[in-house]
Amino acid sequence: MKRIFGLILSALLIFSLSSCKTEVIKVDKIYVEKESTEIDSSNAIKSSCAITRDSLTFSGTVIDYDSNDGAFYIISYSELGAISSKNNVKVYSETGDYYNGRIVGVDSKNSMSLVKVNAPKESFSVVKAKNSITPGEDVFTVSTPLSIINSNYKSCINSVTAGIISGIGPCTFTTSATMNPCSYGGGVYDYSGNFLGILYDKDYSSVEGRLNNEGMTHAILAEYVYKSYEDMKSLGDVKRTSLGITVVQWHKGLENLTDYDVKVPDYDYTYVAITEVVDVGNSHGNLQRYDLIDYINGVKVYANTDISVFINYAKVGDTLNFKIKRYNDRTLSFDDLNVDVVLSK
Repeated sequence: MKRIFGLILSALLIFSLSSCKTEVIKVDKIYVEKESTEIDSSNAIKSSCAITRDSLTFSGTVIDYDSNDGAFYIISYSELGAISSKNNVKVYSETGDYYNGRIVGVDSKNSMSLVKVNAPKESFSVVKAKNSITPGEDVFTVSTPLSIINSNYKSCINSVTAGIISGIGPCTFTTSATMNPCSYGGGVYDYSGNFLGILYDKDYSSVEGRLNNEGMTHAILAEYVYKSYEDMKSLGDVKRTSLGITVVQWHKGLENLTDYDVKVPDYDYTYVAITEVVDVGNSHGNLQRYDLIDYINGVKVYANTDISVFINYAKVGDTLNFKIKRYNDRTLSFDDLNVDVVLSK
């Protein structure tokens, strides 16, 4: 009898455990390693070149071709030289062949120059630009890292270096693809070979002067490369200026840390406030200290870096429309104003 009772208890226990059992979740892989992607660099390499003048070597990126004139237009670094018949350059293709070119435009503020070279159409290619990029995106650069003047470095023409996009600003982005002394003006591309921008500077620390952060470089976004290209092609030496103001992102708590007497209507909101008008001539006196900038040309301004989109590529004579809030001491409230600022020398 005891044996039968024990068997019954065992059966009930097994039934109870089986009824409480949950479905097992099968995990195929905890970590999936990123598959390697082949870089399509053929067109990017053919759209790149090395440019030499006197003792200088810089990289160049072909961004346009004029079939009527049989001429390629190449973006390079502004330090290549000024516009002058004396500043003729040699443009080396991927094969090591060179063609005579000349500097026809300079945008010093944005570290770019424009070179025009007449060459057979098969000498270079023009790569399609892409304006949308994302942090962490795989990229590669094509540049000539070392001087090819009186050296054996012609084999380095149009070297390919891989990296990722580590940060994106209003007009520029940062990449981990390294930059060497002659890489200025080299192009940045996605793995499909679309043109993303132009290398223009290494990344430097502000802690100890210009201390290079190894392996990090800055590039100008393709959209703004083409803006500069159009200006240089039509104007030659592009005259840019500044607004003649200094600004700060103003938010709750800053009033206890500075001497600025900025008034804002809502401390739960961050404003871009003008703290100094350092050159009234550029703003024609229409912008004043402690004005709060809401919009420029109809575009909302959230941070002081947003202003660089307009200023870095504005020309002398351009007019910028500002929508601002200005505190009125008489009414103790804020006036919403539209202010036109004409950029002058």
